[in-house]
Amino acid sequence: VLPDTPHGEIIDLIAAHSIPIVVFAGSFTEDLRETMLEKNVFDYFIKSHPGTLDSVVVSVQRILRNTEVQIMVVDDSRFSRSMIRTMLQTYRFNVVEAEDGIEALDMLKKHPDIQLVVTDYAMPRMDGFELISHIRRDYDRYTLAVIGISAQINPIDSVKFLKNGANDFLPKPFLKEELYNRVLMNLETLEQMRREKERTQKLKELNDIKN
Repeated sequence: VLPDTPHGEIIDLIAAHSIPIVVFAGSFTEDLRETMLEKNVFDYFIKSHPGTLDSVVVSVQRILRNTEVQIMVVDDSRFSRSMIRTMLQTYRFNVVEAEDGIEALDMLKKHPDIQLVVTDYAMPRMDGFELISHIRRDYDRYTLAVIGISAQINPIDSVKFLKNGANDFLPKPFLKEELYNRVLMNLETLEQMRREKERTQKLKELNDIKN
């Protein structure tokens, strides 16, 4: 809300130039949330306390990092793949797709920079559980994160995904914010582990120099 754009017209202006948008609002309503989703706003924050500005800065930094992150969506439903891809692309991720586990394993070879996989359970040729088992033969959960998704009404599905090596699980249907928060949480864990490995390697090199 600005003096010359009292109804958020500034969002439409910026969106027309394909620039990522972070909204900073004085209050939160369901109508505001729906508007933000319709306009594919990257993120929105409420002016609840001065520390909220820190969250805005972190969100902007995340936008810049997301452009370097590649995610694979695995689902035999073209509609479901498209929906998830659109959700992730709103957050500036690079997204590749596979329609089943066999194609997903091939895509991992073609795209070694993939950092996270979002996979459905029920798929032809190779289901999500078997796919994760194959992935874990070459990648541990701190190198490549996997989020399982399923629309089946079986509460044991989440346990099966985790026991087969998934990092996380989301039941269908889910909100865009839910997906992003889960993806973000797992990516930040990967980044933290990567920094820790680099720190350990640096300390080893310094120790070798000292010796």
